[in-house]
Amino acid sequence: MCNCYFCDKSFEISELNSELHSEFGIYEESLNYCDSTLCIDCVSPTIYTCTICRITLSCLTDAPQYKDQDILCSKCSKRTSCILCQTEFLDHEFRKTPDDKSICDICFTKHYYNCSLCNKVSLLYIDHKIDNIKKMTMGSTTVCNECSDIRITWHYKSNYHRKYNNVDEIKSRINFGVELEISQGKNIFDLYEKLHCWGAKNDETPGVVKEFYSPPLRGDDGLQIVSNFCKIAKNRDWRVDGQCGYHLHIDCSTFDKNELINIAKAYHYTYLMWQAFVGKHRWGNRYCGNGPTSFELFDKLDNYNSDELNWYEMTSNLDSREQWINWMSYPKFGTVEIRLHEGTLDYETISNWIKAHLTFIEFVRSDTSEEFSNLHLRQIYTSFRSLFEDKSIPNFYRNKAKTNGINVDCVETVSLPF
Repeated sequence: MCNCYFCDKSFEISELNSELHSEFGIYEESLNYCDSTLCIDCVSPTIYTCTICRITLSCLTDAPQYKDQDILCSKCSKRTSCILCQTEFLDHEFRKTPDDKSICDICFTKHYYNCSLCNKVSLLYIDHKIDNIKKMTMGSTTVCNECSDIRITWHYKSNYHRKYNNVDEIKSRINFGVELEISQGKNIFDLYEKLHCWGAKNDETPGVVKEFYSPPLRGDDGLQIVSNFCKIAKNRDWRVDGQCGYHLHIDCSTFDKNELINIAKAYHYTYLMWQAFVGKHRWGNRYCGNGPTSFELFDKLDNYNSDELNWYEMTSNLDSREQWINWMSYPKFGTVEIRLHEGTLDYETISNWIKAHLTFIEFVRSDTSEEFSNLHLRQIYTSFRSLFEDKSIPNFYRNKAKTNGINVDCVETVSLPF
């Protein structure tokens, strides 16, 4: 039993709850007044139903507001004007702009969106081409600029075509492709149109934000495409760190069995030279190792007598493609992938690596790979240097070796491990 706060009438709480619920759909807990309970006779005159939300309340706990002959609860009585269309709406039906202004749902849909990944409110893109790319790459979701940079991917345009006639600088007509990883980069998404001949994908390597990959390139025009990318990266202040790599693909699809064997042998014999040309943190790196698998492949190549190479069979026992010289890319792309180089966005460094390997492969694809067998590092570098009319490239790598504490002109005691 309890006594009513107003009339002091005694009543059972259970009886009050039964009557309140049957008549008004509410319970006495919502009608406490000054931490006391009222009887049904004192409660009834205080009860009202909001015209808009149709919720039954008591004026003791939620004072009603009267507007245009409507009875409104405290929540529905609060109305705000949309900052764009000036239409009045209930306060709880409004959305918020990035600068915390109130906007109706219709105007919000026209001018703003919630990022489906981070829920951030942003202005809609005006550029419909970018919006289409967003839908294409992210499904039916809409993402903000920051999430786009992280999640967005695209493939280079398949109909991209250039005439590769000039080879004055590169000195080779072999196709090549590059993969460049970055650790820091903003506004990647809005560069799609400028980088349409490049693909962009996410990489599982910790610290790598994005990996850009070129279509098959050739000649001096191919180098120009790489140069244009490097200019964009520099203007946008993109960065690389020790986790990033630069991977070079060389097209071997037109080479016969003997040429492929010669190339594989030559790279096997010259590993220490190429290692001297890259940063020390790439030596023994798990993503570009020189483990037993490379020797295993070499043995297979050396003993393979079939007229046609069954590359799937030959690479079936390899543990990983993450070797400094990756032949597992051959079945899928017809290329050998050179993964040894550290990440870089410097055009001179990228282009010199391309020129060095194309020149090297052009030389060793004929029956010359044995020339590097059982040579010391100095002798290997001397042979490498002789391949170039322009000595700027071998000089470039001689200087890089010096930064690693290796003088390729003088070392005579280091022999290759075979």
